Amino acid sequence: RVGYPTQKPGKILDRIVKVHSNPGDWCLDFFAGSGTLGHSACMNDRHTTLIDANIEAIEVMGRRLQKWI
Repeated sequence: RVGYPTQKPGKILDRIVKVHSNPGDWCLDFFAGSGTLGHSACMNDRHTTLIDANIEAIEVMGRRLQKWI
């Protein structure tokens, strides 16, 4: 957990990423929030583009995904 109020469960997003994409594919999230989909994508050898209008969300994503940036 990263402390974001609407964070989705990582295991569910891991499953979605693995079932609906292949390594090297792109995962796009227009309402990225805490970046859980992006984290799952990176952990499973996918590329990702994350979009969110909330500055707090962007800051949380930046900290969470720092090692892949």
